Amino acid sequence: MHLLLDELTALSRTPYFNKSLEQYLDNLIRAVRHVVSRFDNFPSDVTDQIAETVWLAAKYLQGGTSKAVPYETVYALRLALMEWVDQPCAITTALRDDLDYHFWSIDPGKVLEKFVPDVAFDSELIQIALPKLYRHFPLYNVALYHELGHFVDSKCGVISFSLIWRPPRQRPRIAEAHRKEHFSDLFAACYTGSAISLFLDSIASDAPISATHPATADRISVVQDFLSGTPNPIVDFYQDVLKQRGLPELNKRYVSPSIKPNFDAIRTYPIADNAELHGLIDSGWIYLCEAYEQKREPWSAMSKQEIMRIINDLIEKSIRNRMVKLKWSDATNHGTSA
Repeated sequence: MHLLLDELTALSRTPYFNKSLEQYLDNLIRAVRHVVSRFDNFPSDVTDQIAETVWLAAKYLQGGTSKAVPYETVYALRLALMEWVDQPCAITTALRDDLDYHFWSIDPGKVLEKFVPDVAFDSELIQIALPKLYRHFPLYNVALYHELGHFVDSKCGVISFSLIWRPPRQRPRIAEAHRKEHFSDLFAACYTGSAISLFLDSIASDAPISATHPATADRISVVQDFLSGTPNPIVDFYQDVLKQRGLPELNKRYVSPSIKPNFDAIRTYPIADNAELHGLIDSGWIYLCEAYEQKREPWSAMSKQEIMRIINDLIEKSIRNRMVKLKWSDATNHGTSA
């Protein structure tokens, strides 16, 4: 616990992109200090649980520092989250050495509040992991929209309600896992369009059905039906569940901007609004696939590795420019009113 406290204290001296993460970390440090000061009063199984929870939280908080976080992607995720969850949330990212995206569903604040009632966590920590190699490649981080879908599902009780409302006839655990994956795919498609399908096809095109995931071909088919408006019983099922839960319906919440003139000239695209910000990922994937054909300038003379790097860089900088513009506008308006 002393080592964990030292680690958290060191992290608190590192600037975070999001102020809510700094506040969350401050509360975490207060809670751990409380446990350390009264360590002998806690049962060993409780201190073990607290230590494990804080250890995991520290891994994710390390990825939330301003030097490490893919803050352009996190910014877009926060905009999407606000359309589904009213409670304050802080998104943090763990940067992993393996090629793994996942969502960790246990909020450390909830665990600590049970044992340290004097410390109240005002926001919920959303812990998402992504490959370290991809932190500056927003097209590949379309998978984080899928992981955010898992959080929305967990927070709003989408799949847990569906299992009661329409219980699966066989293999309930497998059915539950598959329902979660399809919902998160559709959630991602609401904001990024065909990008989530292109991503799945690029990393797991031939993946068969398993105990944890539907076959990739089936996942892509459901997403394509949703985007094209083709009737699909799986999509209809989720629409009914969301309606029963009083939640927003699945619909397109993005606009795919025309980025070709700007990207052909290797210039950033001026994002007009939040819908275009999300839709930039859809347009970017389509543009990347075309650029990989190397049939036109400037991409015909470049390697695919260079094409991937430049297009991802243009998307990242386009989102960053949008963020700076909004912050500047907000500061100017506040200054004028003052």
